[in-house]
Amino acid sequence: MEKTKSTNKVGFFDFNNMRIQERLKKSYLMVLAIATVAAVVGVISVFVVSTNYKSAMDNYALPQGDIGKLMQCVADCRSATRGIIGYESAEQVATLKESHDSYVEQVNDYIAKIKPTMVTPEGHEAMAEIESTIKAYFEIETKVINLASTSKEEAQNLAISDMAPAYTTAYNALDYLMQVNIQKANEMNATLNILQLVMMALIVVIIVIASVISMRISNSISKGIAEPLTALGVRFKEFAAGDVSSEFPDVTTRDEISEMMDEASGMAEKLGLIVHDIAYLCDEMSKGNFRLRTTCEQAYVGEFNQILMSIRNMNRNMSAALREVGDAAEQVSAGSDNLAQ
Repeated sequence: MEKTKSTNKVGFFDFNNMRIQERLKKSYLMVLAIATVAAVVGVISVFVVSTNYKSAMDNYALPQGDIGKLMQCVADCRSATRGIIGYESAEQVATLKESHDSYVEQVNDYIAKIKPTMVTPEGHEAMAEIESTIKAYFEIETKVINLASTSKEEAQNLAISDMAPAYTTAYNALDYLMQVNIQKANEMNATLNILQLVMMALIVVIIVIASVISMRISNSISKGIAEPLTALGVRFKEFAAGDVSSEFPDVTTRDEISEMMDEASGMAEKLGLIVHDIAYLCDEMSKGNFRLRTTCEQAYVGEFNQILMSIRNMNRNMSAALREVGDAAEQVSAGSDNLAQ
C-alpha cells in the first residue's frame, strides 16, 4: 500500500512537531494576536483622530467665535468713541466713556484668551500684528477722546484722518487671523479625513490578513487530522479483510495521530509474525514434523499466549496419538506373524 504523508505547515508557521491541543492553542493565539493588532490600530486611530479633532476645535474652530467677538468689541469701541466726540451732553459722554472702557477691557480679555490658541507661525505672526495695530488704534482713540473735551471739531477731524485708518488696519489684521484659522482648520479637516481613511484601510487589511491566515491554519489543521485518519480507516478495513502485511500510512507530524499510526503499525507487525508463525507450525506438523519450535515466542503475549499453548497441546496430543498408532501397528504386525507361523 502506498504511504500517505500529511504535512501541516502554514508558511513560516510549523505545526508538525506539536500535539493537536498545542496546535489548536497556537493557532488560536496567532489569530488572537492579529485581531489584537487590529484592535490596537483601531484604538490608536480613534485616539489620534479624536486628539487632532480636539486640537482643531481648540486652536481653530472655537477661537473663531472669540475672534469675531474681539472684532465686535473693537467696533463697539469705535462706536463709543464716535458718540463721545459727537454728543454734547456731558451725561451721555460719561456713559459712553464707561462703555468704551468696558469694551477696551473686553478687547484685552479676548486677546489674552485667543493668544494661547495660536500654534502655527502664521497664527503667531497674525496675533503680533493684531496686538500692534489694536495698541496703535487705542493710542489714537485716547488722543481723540482727550481732544474731544476741548474741541469736538478737532477730535472729529483727528478721528477721520487717523483713527479711521488705524481701525481699518486693526480690523484687517483680525480678518486675516480669521482667514488663517479657517485655512488651518480646513487643512486639519483634510488631514483627519485622509488619516481616517488610511486607518480604516489598515484595519480592513489586518482583518483580511487575519481571516486568510485563520482559514489557512484551520484548513491545514483539519487536513492534517482528517487525511491521516481517513487513510488509517482504509487500512483498518484492509486489515479486517485479512491484509496484515501491507504497511500503514506514514505521517510527518509528531502528535496523537502519529502515535496511533505507530501503535497500529506495531500491532499489525506483531499479528503478521503470529499469523506466519502459526502457518509455519501447522505446515510442519502436517508434514509429520512434531519436533519444532516457534520462531517468535516473544510475540505471544497476553491472550495471544493461549494460541501458542493450544498449538503446543495439539502438537503433543497428535504426537502421542501417532505413537499409539505406531505401537498398535507394530502389535498387529507381530500378531499377524504369529498367526502365520
